[in-house]
Amino acid sequence: MQVYTIRQSHSHQVSHELFSLASGCYQQVMCYVACVVKGVCFLTYDRDIRRKTQNSGVSVLGNGGEIYYKKLKEILKLQYRLELSVWMFQYKWFRYDGRRMVTDNNITSIDISTMAFKDD
Repeated sequence: MQVYTIRQSHSHQVSHELFSLASGCYQQVMCYVACVVKGVCFLTYDRDIRRKTQNSGVSVLGNGGEIYYKKLKEILKLQYRLELSVWMFQYKWFRYDGRRMVTDNNITSIDISTMAFKDD
């Protein structure tokens, strides 16, 4: 409610983006199998699995030096007022245990049978 009050007083303290976010997103959420955000193409695993070269995987180095891999499961787009939109990505995380990894021509393949954070 504070955002609305400040906004009604024609104050420049509340940006259009903050006002849109404070108003909440529209009820309809769009689901996509692919999208481009700031020039980067994202494909869900279900869309990517049919391709010869796959690009739905991402790796992240953890605080303790462990490597986590993830596959993009779902892409959602939330729409807000004033034409503001927010992309949300849901991933499946896999913990790499140091075994069952093959690297060929700078392409790394891992065994994804060990999921991590499946309840998150």
